[in-house]
Amino acid sequence: MTMRQLGETAIKLLGVYYAASAVFDTFSVIASLIVPFPDSFPPVSHIVALNLMRVAGQAAVSILCLLRAEAVARRLFEDERIPSASLSRSDWLFIGILLIGLVWVISGIPDILYIAGKAIWFAEGSRQLMFKVEMRQSFEALVHAGLAIVVGLGVTFKARRLARQLDTGV
Repeated sequence: MTMRQLGETAIKLLGVYYAASAVFDTFSVIASLIVPFPDSFPPVSHIVALNLMRVAGQAAVSILCLLRAEAVARRLFEDERIPSASLSRSDWLFIGILLIGLVWVISGIPDILYIAGKAIWFAEGSRQLMFKVEMRQSFEALVHAGLAIVVGLGVTFKARRLARQLDTGV
């Protein structure tokens, strides 16, 4: 087994995680159809449409991870054979840090897609009065998702260096 194969497997596992999250959230959306809402709430169809944007984002990330795992692993991992005895501590740190970075990057994408869908939804004529309020409420989540992506990219591309610095040989 090579480092690239191990990385590809881990990326596919992330895809499975996001696919399971999409399925879980789909059931949550279906359950929201059963719960009665007060009259002051938007129609149930509107709430379902907004939440389906998050599900669509998770499904998109899942599909990308599952279908493009080999290409991503090719860019991130070297094609070195893993010694049959074991990996060094630095190798394990590198793999772990790299995967943490990828999880952060991937975790921000569904939230950004959800907020983009919400912006499009509230930009429509009859809902424009609520646009500013909704976007103001979504600003913190947008910043959080953006920071997750930026930090995740930084961690992903500096994983080897971080692993070397953390492996002090103690």
